[in-house]
Amino acid sequence: MRGGDYGRAALTALILAAAGLAVGVLTLLASSLLIEPGPDPLAYRRTAQGLVPWAVGIAGPILFGLAGYRAARRRRDRNPFAFAACFWAFYVLIDVGAGIMVGQRAAGLSPQTGLLLLANLIGALDGAWLGSARRRRSDPRTHRQAAAPAG
Repeated sequence: MRGGDYGRAALTALILAAAGLAVGVLTLLASSLLIEPGPDPLAYRRTAQGLVPWAVGIAGPILFGLAGYRAARRRRDRNPFAFAACFWAFYVLIDVGAGIMVGQRAAGLSPQTGLLLLANLIGALDGAWLGSARRRRSDPRTHRQAAAPAG
């Protein structure tokens, strides 16, 4: 990876963090408008604590997989697995840093958070693998005809 790739990885991580936040907000909004409209603010807080981690936990690996897939298909000269691991590491720094900034130091170190981060890494690496496999299939240089045996 080149120097500019680290900046792209950091930007990808920032976009993924914003997308995860958007998934959480949209989940809470859908819950408040469609499923259970009109309860008191305490009920919204309980709903957020119970429902949003599930939504983000499901959407996270999918989003990371899409980012890994896109990264693998976009630049053929870059190692897609290294890039996926790099944007995942930047995401971990953003996620844990944001948790510390809002006073939830323990949340960044909980087993649930560790499992979610591991699922996101697996999603990113799976996306990179799928993108690089598809890239290899569509690359005409990898589909050379075998030479006919002599004689």
